[in-house]
Amino acid sequence: MTIEREQGTDASVPAMRITAERADLAAAVTWAARGVAKRPVVPVLAGMRLEVAGGRLELAGFDYELTSIARVAGDGARSGAVLVNGAQLAAAVRSLPKVKGAQPVTLASDGNVLTVECGGITSRVPLLDLGEYPSLPALPALAGMADAGILAAAIGRAGLAAGRDDTLPSLTCVRFAFSAGEVTLQATDRYRAHEESVPWVADGNPDPVLIPNSALAVAVKAMAKHGVISLHAGDGFAALVTDSRTMITRSADGNLFPKLANLWPAEVTDRIAVDGALLAGAVKRAGTHLERNGGVVLECGPDFITVTASQDGAEAYRESVPASGVAGCVIAVQFNPAYLAAAVSATGGVVTLGLTEPAKRDIGFGRTGWSHKPAMVTPEAGTFRAIVMQFTRDELAASYRTSLA
Repeated sequence: MTIEREQGTDASVPAMRITAERADLAAAVTWAARGVAKRPVVPVLAGMRLEVAGGRLELAGFDYELTSIARVAGDGARSGAVLVNGAQLAAAVRSLPKVKGAQPVTLASDGNVLTVECGGITSRVPLLDLGEYPSLPALPALAGMADAGILAAAIGRAGLAAGRDDTLPSLTCVRFAFSAGEVTLQATDRYRAHEESVPWVADGNPDPVLIPNSALAVAVKAMAKHGVISLHAGDGFAALVTDSRTMITRSADGNLFPKLANLWPAEVTDRIAVDGALLAGAVKRAGTHLERNGGVVLECGPDFITVTASQDGAEAYRESVPASGVAGCVIAVQFNPAYLAAAVSATGGVVTLGLTEPAKRDIGFGRTGWSHKPAMVTPEAGTFRAIVMQFTRDELAASYRTSLA
């Protein structure tokens, strides 16, 4: 492939040209657009940086919190770099018609515009001042590598428990803790916690790091099919990198995260095995019949779990699913439906609910209350596990176990 170097009609704007497949270009523009500021405080942050070098196009969006970089191979390359309005470029590429077979798109800078040509279609996007665009953050040090599909799935499951309250920023993150052979992912919003470990090839011994789940959730979906993901961390930044995608975001010290080790029950008094998808479906349906901030009640018997929901003190919904539970009695517990459904359906297949019978405790001033421990959810296989806090209702705790005799 021959790379030519020319100047455009405006000497201040280097000429740039490359031809790439529409599908590849559209995916790359979509990825880079994630880093483009939606409401930029500085107008130049609405720009997307395009650079052609070595026969490859690199597109980058940056808003000081997130950097999204995509790389696309192409033909007829002419080296150069330009800055265009990211939203306008995305709209121009997105509007191109889809056809079967090859569909080459040519990007070329000419003076103060970037032309987008595909078949008989030509769009022109005005260029912005590249000289005003801030420098992109450097890639942090390599922490290690993992299979992209496995790591992406684990991040997705762990991130279900991440909080959304920006006033508690550490709880909106997923914690990455590294060891020689695996990386452990944790997330919690104080009412539940998810954890999973995946195989890992470490590079050194990095400290734990917190990465915002909002950035991770979007990135891993697009990276899942890219073979290997390398994770970089250090100096307040973290990055996920594949062969054609890079995401760099701000990170925090992993030691600021709550200590979850003591929250996992060392032992439970009762175990109930159930198909996670069936239980999740019943819980979600029951949840639609609840009052605001209400909880679904699970009555767990020898071969069933009955899910009920109430409104104004009266039962509004009841559904039973098969299960393998405790013999000779029925156990009653209550949960937030969304939290429980997310935990039991995270992996698919059969899961085990580990429950601990509430115990009375002294709460001072000569009074007693009930001590509730969270329910633990574990699948038949894999390293995923979750805990979900129960609703602390004294009347329910007092009738936790009812004999069937």
